[in-house]
Amino acid sequence: MDLAALFGPEGALARARPGWEPRPPQEAMAGAVWRSLENGSDLVVEAGTGVGKSLAYLLPAALWAAAGERRVIVSTHTRALQEQLLNHELPTAARAMEALGLPLRYAMLMGADNYLCVQRLARLRARPDAVSDAGADMLGRLEEWTRRAQSGHRSALPELVPQNLWDRLARDTDLCMGPGGPYWERCLWRRDRERADRAHILVVNHALLLSGARLPPADAMILDEAHNLEDAAVSRYGVSAGAGRALSLAEEVRAAAKAHAGEALAALADEMAAAVGGFIEGLARDNGLTEPDEENQGRLLESAPDAPPPALAALDKALAEAAAAAEGRPEEPEMRLLHARLSQYGQDLMAVLKPEASATARWVAWPRAGPELRSAPLDVGRRLAEGLFSRGIPSILTSATLATGDGLKDFKSRVGLPEARELVLDSPYDYSAQAASGRWRAFRTRRTRRPTPRP
Repeated sequence: MDLAALFGPEGALARARPGWEPRPPQEAMAGAVWRSLENGSDLVVEAGTGVGKSLAYLLPAALWAAAGERRVIVSTHTRALQEQLLNHELPTAARAMEALGLPLRYAMLMGADNYLCVQRLARLRARPDAVSDAGADMLGRLEEWTRRAQSGHRSALPELVPQNLWDRLARDTDLCMGPGGPYWERCLWRRDRERADRAHILVVNHALLLSGARLPPADAMILDEAHNLEDAAVSRYGVSAGAGRALSLAEEVRAAAKAHAGEALAALADEMAAAVGGFIEGLARDNGLTEPDEENQGRLLESAPDAPPPALAALDKALAEAAAAAEGRPEEPEMRLLHARLSQYGQDLMAVLKPEASATARWVAWPRAGPELRSAPLDVGRRLAEGLFSRGIPSILTSATLATGDGLKDFKSRVGLPEARELVLDSPYDYSAQAASGRWRAFRTRRTRRPTPRP
């Protein structure tokens, strides 16, 4: 890679972004990223504020991918950085590649609950008693919009959908019938997925990257906000079972029961939701959590019953029988999906109540959706090494804050990349001068601001 052709004063980046100025640390990081991509080696970079790390990894990745028809997955922790990359940095990278005669294709994928499901929308519209008049009007407008939309992502919707309604419209992988379903041709997520399959640069988040979801094959990975990778891995390799999930399952069973005259099934669903919800809430209260925890810290679960309430097993058995009875009828796929989903919930709940491994932490939390029981392995570095980083492709991890007292050694060990190359780049900002300038501006502002008239 010719660094000057990209980052020089007259380079592709300067032409793509007017007003941009060369930064030596940015060039140094870009060169290290390029070498890792070319050599197939792993790299960990701490890049201080002002280095411009997004373009420092995006430009060499774009050049490497577009020139060789490869794919690089770029993962972030936050949605804000995902959207910044998609809406600002990647268009800049695309213009820079265009100046070099290389078209760049890029796309973004998020988790399932960020996408409108046409199937769930149609099912909800068929139940006018299930939503308010205002909700029904919104569903009608969304139905009309889906017929010309190109993306099902929530940010692309023509209006803001309340969270309680969105929870009933978002894509659910457990309920998706895929290519065999009646709504596959109209599926908006499918169109987002097709763009991802064609992309040179695919932007995802850590949760999706670690989820086990089927992503397009990649030739390299770049993980930004890598200081959050360990927490994301704890969530991925752990399990959770909450009262909110039980309630959502019960609502889906009730809807199916109403559509197929299954009153007894609906009653069992209500009993399950009440029993399991009360069971989990009771454990939360026993461990000192009595209301939603804004900081979501949770409390360690020292002891718990060996089994969930019998109502869960009763509904599982009834769903299995209903699925068998529906064999060959149109409702069979839906009943089998519901049974599989409830069975998985039961397995997750048992995995917390009776963990198989001794090196497992258990705790109870109370997020917005209701109290939850959770468990996770204590050592996620080994799991990352055996899973995410076992693909045989270069992995590049970066963030503004990674080093500790022993440099990057501790971080690399915790995330399963002990042999990765290292690069630490200080911020190019003169903090002492910036701070002094900031204090003077604040002082002048306070002295010259006029008092606000009172009514």
